[in-house]
Amino acid sequence: VKLIAEAAAALPLVLQDAERRYDAHPVLTLIRRPNMAQGRAELFEALFGQLLLSGNAFVEAVRAELSR
Repeated sequence: VKLIAEAAAALPLVLQDAERRYDAHPVLTLIRRPNMAQGRAELFEALFGQLLLSGNAFVEAVRAELSR
């Protein structure tokens, strides 16, 4: 499971719609650094590992409000 998850997480990510492929987009920025503890590879390794082990995997986007 670990080897498959690592290999899948290493694949390049492409964001495109019917008209064009995006080199810069807010979703790509978010996926590059999804949180303070993980980068893209760590997030996708965990996601693919969960998918392989349980058959389900979910990602939830939550915006943290910073207190001043």
